[in-house]
Amino acid sequence: MMFEEFTILVHERDGDHAWSWSCEDGLMISFPAVNRESALNLSKKLIENQLGGDVVLE
Repeated sequence: MMFEEFTILVHERDGDHAWSWSCEDGLMISFPAVNRESALNLSKKLIENQLGGDVVLE
């Protein structure tokens, strides 16, 4: 399987046994993107498709 677009949310350890991700300071890897704005737009599109609703990323 090949992907033309993808976004990876990088979860970080939050305490001894928990992992978390925050839209305020969480890390994402998005492809293809040439800058932060295009990466955010792509991530928003892909995440909204998965969740079926609006997503706010800044």
